[in-house]
Amino acid sequence: LNFHWPRSVDLNILDMGPSPPCMAVAVLVADEESLRRGGRPRGGEEPEDDTTCVLVSGRVQEQGLLALPGGKVEAGDASLAHAAARELEEETGLVFPAGAFRVVHTLNEPDWVVTLLLVRCPSEKKQVVRNMEPEKHGPWTWRTWGDLQREPAERVYGPLQKMLNHVTLLRASGDT
Repeated sequence: LNFHWPRSVDLNILDMGPSPPCMAVAVLVADEESLRRGGRPRGGEEPEDDTTCVLVSGRVQEQGLLALPGGKVEAGDASLAHAAARELEEETGLVFPAGAFRVVHTLNEPDWVVTLLLVRCPSEKKQVVRNMEPEKHGPWTWRTWGDLQREPAERVYGPLQKMLNHVTLLRASGDT
């Protein structure tokens, strides 16, 4: 499955009707070099699974289940991208402008809508990832998407597990 990044996505979250579901964002921080390789290892051979490197942590409140950075969209967030930027900075110390985020998947649950947004982390200018909320998260680590897909379901936080089942391959396209 190739992703074609949307050129234009309506990220307005303020006009959702009288009783909107809870909105949340999950941020897929992807190593730009692994995205440029199209999920292939450095040698260029066709991988058995996606080698795109992403940032994950164990959630303290959920017995260390692996999760992406993210959280609830707050009333002051102007868009999903702004919510993603805020959550990413609050949890990891990584700072990216809202315009750097691209919507790649939406998970619709009865009471929740979780939107997965991708941000490319430049390999040559990697920011230092810090655990800004150690009471909520274990250390942040880089894992491949394929490696996460092989994790037993009981080790992965529910929303991420569902995304792993739906988002099978992350590849960069010409749209940036």
